[in-house]
Amino acid sequence: MKVVYLIIAFFVFFGFSLIAQPAYTPQVTEIEETISVGEKSGFAVNIIQAKKKNVANAWQKMLKKQNDSKEKVEDKKGEIFITGAMIERLHHDPINIFALITELDEGTRVEAFFELDSVFINSSNNPDASLVATNILEEFALESYKDAVRQELKDEEKKLSNLENDLKKLEKENERMDDETKEKVFTPFFTTKEKGSGIGLSLSRQIVHLHKGTIDIYSEVNNGTAITIELPLQQ
Repeated sequence: MKVVYLIIAFFVFFGFSLIAQPAYTPQVTEIEETISVGEKSGFAVNIIQAKKKNVANAWQKMLKKQNDSKEKVEDKKGEIFITGAMIERLHHDPINIFALITELDEGTRVEAFFELDSVFINSSNNPDASLVATNILEEFALESYKDAVRQELKDEEKKLSNLENDLKKLEKENERMDDETKEKVFTPFFTTKEKGSGIGLSLSRQIVHLHKGTIDIYSEVNNGTAITIELPLQQ
């Protein structure tokens, strides 16, 4: 029962912060930024919680999935690009796409640039394509955020599982703390653990005694163990 209570407390403390995250709404903005082919118009979005490596991989997968041509997605010096891509929702003509992905303090920033007929699209020169490009980034950012949250939940579940195992081991050790064990716990090199050294409590008692204090152990089978240390006040 103690294990269950501690696990619930752990989940409430660590898990609730993930579940109670405020809703994330991607905000795509138009930018002017320098890329490998010069200063160009593009679009940017910040994705909270997402890690740069995961976002970069997801961006490449997204381009491969939406591209109907045989052109390959490449990564050169941190710039992800594809030339001659055929993405029907953007335009029926081939398009070049460049992207810069950078790490932020609380997430990742994606800057994407879409070149159509030697012109980098924006809301002024191509409103329709600009709207589609904005939608693509919004959808990508939202899915990347969801992936990041799901990964955090998996990480917390793993921590919870490890904690549960540790608590079960501790509970099992407490159940074995009978009178015979209590008499031996301060004996050098005595241990009930498979990989224990048996010097921790022995050394602790020596240190306490050097300070003219006492150390005692109280234990009840199936009920738990407590260790008390009393030290004299310094006059």
